Amino acid sequence: MIVCMLWRKQCATELGIQALLRDRILRAYYHYQERGTITLHGLDNVNKLYEQYHNLGGNGTVTKLVNDLREMEVVDG
Repeated sequence: MIVCMLWRKQCATELGIQALLRDRILRAYYHYQERGTITLHGLDNVNKLYEQYHNLGGNGTVTKLVNDLREMEVVDG
């Protein structure tokens, strides 16, 4: 019984973190799409967020958005 409860909490925690990572990636996507460019720091941040999002099992639409960000012009500042 305790193991089942711990597993459910762990699963819920991982899904919650995945949802937060997805939200941050989406916010970054819309922010940089509106600007028309992305900063090196912003791209690095998106890549790190996506790596962990993907490690938690996320994929699909977010992968396309991240690839779109990777193709954007990178500017300083």
